[in-house]
This record gives sequence, C-alpha cells and structure tokens, in this order.
Amino acid sequence: MRTVDCILLGAGASERLGRPKLLLALGERTVFEVVLASHLASSVRGVCAVVPGWLAGFREITRELEAAGRGGASLKLLEMDCPCPMSQSLKAGWQWVAETWRPDGIMISLADKPLVTAGTIGRVAAAFSRGGRDIVAPVYGGRRGHPVVISARLGPEVMALEGDRGAAEILAADPDRVEEVAVATDGILIDMDTAEDVLAIRKRLGVNG
Repeated sequence: MRTVDCILLGAGASERLGRPKLLLALGERTVFEVVLASHLASSVRGVCAVVPGWLAGFREITRELEAAGRGGASLKLLEMDCPCPMSQSLKAGWQWVAETWRPDGIMISLADKPLVTAGTIGRVAAAFSRGGRDIVAPVYGGRRGHPVVISARLGPEVMALEGDRGAAEILAADPDRVEEVAVATDGILIDMDTAEDVLAIRKRLGVNG
C-alpha cells in the first residue's frame, strides 16, 4: 500500500472576496477549522497546512484542534511570509512534505472547499494507495475536482510550475496516468471566492455567520 500525505493550500490573498476567507465563520467554527478538521479526521498520514503567516489566528486554531484530540495524522503549519501565487505555496508545501515525510503520493487540497468531507478525502487517498496510476482525481457529474493525489516521483513537474496555477496542467499532460474516482458529493467542485459563495455554503451547512 502506498502512503499519502496532504498539502492543504490556504495562503492566498482572498482578493476576490476582499477579506481573509479562511477566517470567516461557518457557525461556531472558522472555514479553516472546518476544513482542517476534515483532513485530520481522514485516512491521510499527515497534513501540511500552508497558511498566511502575516495573519493571526491559524496557530491558535491548530492548537485548539490538537488539544481537542485530532486523530492520528501528523500536522505541520507552514507559514508563508507574504501573499504569493498558488504555484509558489504549492511548491513550498510539496518540498517540505517530500523531504520530511517522504510519502509515495502527495495530496493537493484547497482550504477554501469546506464541503469536502473526510470520507471523500479518504476515498481519494485509498484509491492512490491501492492503485498503480501516478495521479488520482475525484469526479462528480463528469467534472474533476479537489483533492487530487500526485505521485511523489512527479515532483520535478510540480517544482516547474509557475504563476497563479495549481497542478491542472500536470493532470492534463497525460490522461493515461490519471485514475478518476467517482464521489457522491459535489463538494469537490465548490469553493469560496465571493460573498455569494460564502452565503451558499453556510446555507448548505445549515449555519449562520
């Protein structure tokens, strides 16, 4: 069985929303707390959360989750110094995870997708662990979403990424190396870019601000 650790990307500047979206409330918890808790409750071996080091609150959230008991996953908080393109924070997380935890596969997950469940995360990780493809991606209604798992041996391709892009071009480079896994929820497709997105997600979760 191949091992899987996760990079949870959350170091963006939230330019479209105009305020730090990961610290917005979803009921009694923040977006970051909801998303991080789901990842820590899943079957991934470790989670490296890449967050804005210039904002307060992330260290406190991780300490609270640790104190409350967060399962067996390892946790690393990797703080970026300033807002940066997605490729830069992805490469920082990839390098840390690859060199420190040395997994067979690295999951790339986005911290602004609070509807992604621990079960979905575990399903994608399990497909990579059992399978032989270099990449595993979840699919709902014929559309790919996040999180995805990429074999650690594709590290040179990840480290060559530039600009405000994730790993989409790596998935598109060779369809034969991608295994698609059907999931039962559209949460893999829904993120938080606008105030309307935030309201819609709160409604889905049955919570207020």
